[in-house]
Amino acid sequence: MEVCMTTSIRSAPRYEAHGRGRQLQALPDTLARLLECLVNQPEPLCPGLSPDGQTLFHLRREDAGASLIAREVARGLETVLIRQDASLFAQYPSPDGRYLALGVSPGGMIHESVLVMDLATRQIQSVQTSQDAICRVAGWLDTSSQLVVWTDGFAKMTCGLYVIEDDGAWSLLFAAPGGSRLADASRDGKRVLVIHCPQRGQVHLYEVVLATRQARLLTPLEPEAEVVFAHYSGCGKYIHVVSNLGADRHYLGTIQVGTAQPVLPTPLYARDDADLSWFAPLGQGTAAVMRWTSARSDALETVSMVGPVLKSLGSREFASIPGLSVASQAARIAVCAERASRPASIEVRDLMLRVQGPENPNAALAGFVMQEPEFVEFSAHDGLLLSGWLYRAPPAEGQAPRVVLYFHGGPETHERAEFRPLFQTLLAAGISVFAPNVRGSTGRGRHFSELDNGALRRDALLDIGNCAELMLAHEIGLPGRLGIMGESYGGYMTLAGLAAFPEYFAAGVSICGISNFLTFFERTAVYIKEISRREYGDPDTERDMLKALSPCYRFASVEAPILFIHGENDGNVPYTESLEAFRTLVGLGKDAGLLSFPGEGHSVSGKKNQITERDHTVRWFLQFL
Repeated sequence: MEVCMTTSIRSAPRYEAHGRGRQLQALPDTLARLLECLVNQPEPLCPGLSPDGQTLFHLRREDAGASLIAREVARGLETVLIRQDASLFAQYPSPDGRYLALGVSPGGMIHESVLVMDLATRQIQSVQTSQDAICRVAGWLDTSSQLVVWTDGFAKMTCGLYVIEDDGAWSLLFAAPGGSRLADASRDGKRVLVIHCPQRGQVHLYEVVLATRQARLLTPLEPEAEVVFAHYSGCGKYIHVVSNLGADRHYLGTIQVGTAQPVLPTPLYARDDADLSWFAPLGQGTAAVMRWTSARSDALETVSMVGPVLKSLGSREFASIPGLSVASQAARIAVCAERASRPASIEVRDLMLRVQGPENPNAALAGFVMQEPEFVEFSAHDGLLLSGWLYRAPPAEGQAPRVVLYFHGGPETHERAEFRPLFQTLLAAGISVFAPNVRGSTGRGRHFSELDNGALRRDALLDIGNCAELMLAHEIGLPGRLGIMGESYGGYMTLAGLAAFPEYFAAGVSICGISNFLTFFERTAVYIKEISRREYGDPDTERDMLKALSPCYRFASVEAPILFIHGENDGNVPYTESLEAFRTLVGLGKDAGLLSFPGEGHSVSGKKNQITERDHTVRWFLQFL
């Protein structure tokens, strides 16, 4: 029996343009068919294993929304629990295997809600229904399978973590501004570990006594650093902590249980060339799974754990691992992996990383030649080593070399060799793509990722020019044949690059990008505003700097046509960031286009809308490069 949920109705996309963007040429049939085929590939995401490892739950993004799937691991048989719901974006199995917590976001809005499905009856209950607050799954209490949620924005309710009691009542667990989540619970069920993020780049670890709700800080507030995972050890004597406290890279360390004062973790396992970006113990804590992330790839490693001694059991490198899950009572790992020439697939593996069950049938594309990129390193204006992924379009007779620079979002993430239908379609159209990781990106350690904070962002903007110069120097693109684009923070970089380097770029596409930091801080969600001060700057004390870094005040220097793409329900970077930028350019007599999506948020989730978004992007670059 499938469950039907109320889905938000998406209106048709809206496109308007001024100047030369009014009449975009349609894509050739071969390109249109390729794009549609690539976008419509089954897109599995958000894996979650049942406690016994026999069932894999995951989402699959489809035409009208995400479907919730239960796969029998041994035979590969799949059952659809919820079919194509436009609001569904995450799922979390309970420790006892009885429930699934579901994250929903109607219309892509930032006001997220939480639902709980009883797997025996398929009945769904809402944890909250307010349209004016954010409510997210923050974890499950292992011993009782009680749900923990994080919320902000409810009238007369404190921002923080709440336990949903058996009678449905909310019980405050941990109160603090900023984001928080449950990391682990002690085996006796008396204490929990809470990870709290007051600012981007500042993440602390607390221990909370469940009976009294008394919280104790375990890691020091200085030096500024991040705690990303924490688990009680199998013996219960210490806590495994993944952090970059006192180091440039995230590592595995330990803290003794009962330590009186906040302390730095004692390093246990680290790599010089990679960050420990995911960690989870298995079974009784005698083994663990780790994901090591470098500038080039992700590596999955399993280890045995006897006291403080670790021994590697298996290791395998992947281009990108966007999702992982472990079975709490079995030695099984669900791995969602992808690479540039192969869409994402989810496989279940054992401790030796051997595949369990049949191969995923949706793991390969038949009938198409997909391009893999090359990893490129180069020097910035100040000698800093930068890197990126270069996708070279096949040479075309009589066609001048063209290239598009693509800047990732975040900025606290980094570009990987992932499956991107847009890139493959641009390549088929004869346009190369260079996706750089400029300063501020992750993958090269904490110091590198913070080189764009606040006023340092000026150097990151100069990196844009260095990327363009690299393409011109190697004739990947010729003068007048360079484009630039990006999503979210990458959209901001696109607008900043077009305003700062009009001599380099002939066209640009900004997707959900910030055009004005001052209006962004005024209109974004309150919690995003508060946690973003350290990354971008404080709008209360650094207005002049934020204004100087905002592209909209330099639009008079823009020469290239710009296409803005934005979901109208975006609560992270409000839609007005693109709408007002478009109107400003039109008022200046510039060539500009605006493609907006009613019913979509910070990212376009509907498959038809994804095709429209990428179709307009390719057509824009074909017309102006």
